[in-house]
Amino acid sequence: MFLDTMGYAFAYPLARLARCRVACYTHYPMISRDMLARVAARRPSYNNDARVANSRARSWAKYAYYRLFARAYGAAGRCADGPVMVNSSWTRGHVDHLWRVPGRTF
Repeated sequence: MFLDTMGYAFAYPLARLARCRVACYTHYPMISRDMLARVAARRPSYNNDARVANSRARSWAKYAYYRLFARAYGAAGRCADGPVMVNSSWTRGHVDHLWRVPGRTF
């Protein structure tokens, strides 16, 4: 059994390769739909510097990177085959969207 309480989803595939069951607690997802939306809308924020938001090319590159990262994070999260515990409905919504394991998310 591999029990993650830090939110390191990228360790889950390695644990599965070692034939471990994976259960986890995620306090805050590494990336969220909110972060993607801010970059796509080119809004300056904590995760989107004004220099990036004011540049079409930089915004496109960052959005492409965030999309790739979100897909990788989702694939890693789906390696959790035990319960996926979260601390709020906000986190659950993002984990369900990215990891697509709503039947195991509590």
